[in-house]
Amino acid sequence: MSYEEEGKMYVKYEVIGENHVAVPTRFFKVIFTNAEAGLKSLAAFILPNKEMLDRHSIDEFLTAVDKVERAAGFLFLQSTFLEKLNIEENICYYLNSDSILYLGGFQINLVK
Repeated sequence: MSYEEEGKMYVKYEVIGENHVAVPTRFFKVIFTNAEAGLKSLAAFILPNKEMLDRHSIDEFLTAVDKVERAAGFLFLQSTFLEKLNIEENICYYLNSDSILYLGGFQINLVK
């Protein structure tokens, strides 16, 4: 969680153990599919690193890849590579079951 104080940005997070290991406040997933038939899709998710007692749709956490890249501090795919792939849009379908995501025509079993 970031905040600003006296014109400077700071990050506040929990640490655990004797060695003060930082506990991430969020985690991310970036999924890219590339089918032989030419169907390609890309999806990115940022999720809170906490127990969620209420059920949530995976769509609530869908975000732009560049947002994940900024938060993580590195690039997953260079923009020139994305242009060559001709990805038209993020294609993501979450089924009603607890662990299935259809992304660009591929079934992906999500880890709970």
